[in-house]
Amino acid sequence: MTKHIPAFGLIIMAICLLPASVFAAFDKEPAGRKATPIQHPKVTEEQLEENAQLADGLPEKLDPRNEAWFQQNIRVRNQAGTELCWAFAATSAAQISYVKETWDSEAATLVPELSPVHLGFFFYNRVNDPLGNTAKDENCLTGDDDWVGEGGANVYTFQHLATWSGPRAEDDATTFSFDPDTNAYTGPETLERSLAYSNALTLQNSEYYEELPYTDTGINTIKNMIGKYGAVVTGLDWESKFVHVIKRTEEGEEAGEGTETGETEAGTKTEKSFYDYSFDPEVDGANHEVTIIGWDDQYPKENFAKTGSSAGTGSQTTAKLPSRDGAWLVMNSWGTDDEGDGYFWLSYDSKEYMTQGLLGLDMQPADPDRALYQYDGTAFDGYEDLKASDIVANIFTAPADRQIRLDEVGFTTWNPASSNYEVTIYTGLASKTKPTSGQAQTRQKVTTESAGYKTFALDAPVTIDAGETFAVAVKCLEANTFGMEYTYEDDNVYYAKAGLAAGQSFLYRASSGKWYDAATDRDGCYRIKAITEDAACIHDYQETSRVDAQKGVDGYLIEECQALVGGKKCGRIKETVLAALKPVPEKTKITKLVKAKKAMTVKWKKSAEKIAGKNIDGYQIRYSLKKSMKNSKKVTVKGYKVTSKKIKKLKSKKKYYVQIRTYKKTEGKTYYSAWSAKKSVKTK
Repeated sequence: MTKHIPAFGLIIMAICLLPASVFAAFDKEPAGRKATPIQHPKVTEEQLEENAQLADGLPEKLDPRNEAWFQQNIRVRNQAGTELCWAFAATSAAQISYVKETWDSEAATLVPELSPVHLGFFFYNRVNDPLGNTAKDENCLTGDDDWVGEGGANVYTFQHLATWSGPRAEDDATTFSFDPDTNAYTGPETLERSLAYSNALTLQNSEYYEELPYTDTGINTIKNMIGKYGAVVTGLDWESKFVHVIKRTEEGEEAGEGTETGETEAGTKTEKSFYDYSFDPEVDGANHEVTIIGWDDQYPKENFAKTGSSAGTGSQTTAKLPSRDGAWLVMNSWGTDDEGDGYFWLSYDSKEYMTQGLLGLDMQPADPDRALYQYDGTAFDGYEDLKASDIVANIFTAPADRQIRLDEVGFTTWNPASSNYEVTIYTGLASKTKPTSGQAQTRQKVTTESAGYKTFALDAPVTIDAGETFAVAVKCLEANTFGMEYTYEDDNVYYAKAGLAAGQSFLYRASSGKWYDAATDRDGCYRIKAITEDAACIHDYQETSRVDAQKGVDGYLIEECQALVGGKKCGRIKETVLAALKPVPEKTKITKLVKAKKAMTVKWKKSAEKIAGKNIDGYQIRYSLKKSMKNSKKVTVKGYKVTSKKIKKLKSKKKYYVQIRTYKKTEGKTYYSAWSAKKSVKTK
């Protein structure tokens, strides 16, 4: 068993502007497992090259602040004195992603602003999901209930959003507010449990890289993510890196280091920017999360100052300039009074953002008529190594009072590059410990292109009958690192408790040919989800395929429901096994009896009949002095190719009656043909 769990020294737990030493590696072994730092698989060179090719079609500069969809829907917000930078960055990225894809310039409909309060509170105070399948799952901070004063990490954020707990549109119940004089948070301390799953949007897909190489192809990967999602969330070591502010005119003329306003003496509006003075490739951790929204390949490296005052110390720091032009446009969460109106430029040479986790979010509108079947309510980023042909599966049960229609599946993978799977939905399970023991309703190959949570629409949705058990099985077509939930605890920072139960999540190891219960044999649960809606269907089955039973071979009858559900054919399959006919072989006949002294030779016609694909096993001869065959004796001849047998120790000069038949052994039973016609011979 190879399972992986992280040390926080390597995974960002962004606590805004708190010392990075808070995130020392865990020194406690959780639930008897060694606290091995998680090392997510690194992106392959092939994947990087694909990203480089895709980036060829992207512009040299991208600044969405000039676009109507951005101007009318997105604003810089202020996290004030809280440590909710991670929630602000994530909700901003989620809103940008959705608006970018759906904005209608003619309708100009405003998209609701998403609530970082809702995300922050329910991450650390999670509530059982609406179907009641995650009652004992917990995300919390050990010994501390101050969710406003604690940080987060985008690697956990997307797994929390995958449970459909948020993001919620900000309203009176979830408004973020603070005292402008003291910068103290004045919003709600707790939220009603009923709000936990009251979403405005739900997570459709996410793309996550633990780290990227500091190369042009690594930069191109981020550009492609911004092109797809509109924004990328990442972490920064803000306190030690960004320590100086300069102001410049729109024409690029430096306005002077001591300027406090956003204007030069000539009244020209200026833009502010920060610089990374060290470009240190060794990064200890992050204390702030931000949202990258654009880039400029020609952004002058000279805009990043050579010297400046270290933050809060007044001392002078000398630094080298970036090695090249180019910078990222970054949206911060410290309000618009902050230098740069809440935005800053980050040099491509600032290597640390490449190693602090990069997240893109693909959102869709929440639909109250859809339900999410899941067992993984926690947000911890564990996984298990799987080999080709291994299968992971979760078994769920439909509501007792209604049918449901399963049309999407979701799962988490940590493979950073292309991976292939086969998804199969089984219904009517004969065994609650074997996910594949039911009827395979649909089977579909799917591909992931990066790590993260992914959902896939089924080409053939499946109707699940009321109260029926069903399984979502994911077969790995190549080696894989598959998302897994299990308990992990650290005394200082984070606690994730997986409420595991037997009979929910399973692993099939191709190497052993056995199924394992993930809760009892793996101490975990695989991150597999089923997405459904209610469906009322009076099944109208019609035959679509039939193979008649043969001797020793089952036949089958396949019927498909033709009824319409939501304007589409139900498509549910019912398969009936047509029991095999008894494997009774055909008889043969005696071709000649040859007399001998106190003996005879029996010759017969060879049988070439095959039953269940195999020849008969042999022949049986019986002989008697009486025509009625009373008191007959039997001789067995093995092998279908034999066509004669000499029988000795007979009486001299006596007439014997002889018959022959074929036989076949199947499943422990022996089946005989009818006896042939009698023939007789008189011995010498």
